[in-house]
Amino acid sequence: MGSQRRPYRVLFDDDLGDGTIRRGTVTVGDLDQARREAQAIALEGRRAEVHYVNEDGERAQLEEYSP
Repeated sequence: MGSQRRPYRVLFDDDLGDGTIRRGTVTVGDLDQARREAQAIALEGRRAEVHYVNEDGERAQLEEYSP
């Protein structure tokens, strides 16, 4: 059974409340799902970026969502 490629990443910063900021990532298989994830994160008050990662590992930022 082969694995399904999931080329879209939603990147966001998660403030832990003690001055520490952790970079979070959600990995999904299609652009529409990535957009929905990013919109949900923005509605929670955090900035989110949607990136595409090609098969060589190179990233391209596609969109940015503000709170």
